[in-house]
Amino acid sequence: MKKKIWFMEGLSSQRDIILGVKSFAEKENQDIEIFSSHRNERKEILSVSDFSMIEPNNEEERLSFIHSITDAHGINAIHTGRNCKWFESHRENIQRSGVHLTTGSTGTHWFELADEKVTFSEFMEKNGLPVVPSVRVKNVDELRTLLSHPPFPSDCLCIKPVTGIYGMGFWRFDDNVSPVAFSTILIAVLSTHHSFWLLMPGWTALLHKY
Repeated sequence: MKKKIWFMEGLSSQRDIILGVKSFAEKENQDIEIFSSHRNERKEILSVSDFSMIEPNNEEERLSFIHSITDAHGINAIHTGRNCKWFESHRENIQRSGVHLTTGSTGTHWFELADEKVTFSEFMEKNGLPVVPSVRVKNVDELRTLLSHPPFPSDCLCIKPVTGIYGMGFWRFDDNVSPVAFSTILIAVLSTHHSFWLLMPGWTALLHKY
């Protein structure tokens, strides 16, 4: 029996996931029909599926859009990589027609936990999973102290926001690169007694091994 999987807007890996499922279906002789959608004209993603759609930008229209597609095409499963908290809060309504929803979690509280990198690392460590050692940094004075007296042995340290996308705002401390390199910007800022916290009030950073 043919299975229909709908990959709604996700992260940059959405295309790779779709191609991976298509490869699996071909190798294992599985009859899988791929639907994909995005709020933007992402042809590199939409072009690799069997059917593609543009999602509404208005969040209030999302639920009716999902029901119209699942009812019209008999979708078996929906996978999403963005707006996951919204999807979890509407899970029961989305699944009422029998479609299976995958968000990477089973409740909004898990996304709140994962979004806070320090707390999430502590949670993983308590459950026996390997993590990169890290500490929370609240201001430039704490950062100076930690750089002078590293909380863990490491040849190289990096800093990033505690919350938000894991690859965003990633700076590396390295004394051995060119002074004009992006990875040395923070050191230059510190050396002139200015702080990037002035640019981002209330910002909390994460310092860890690189």
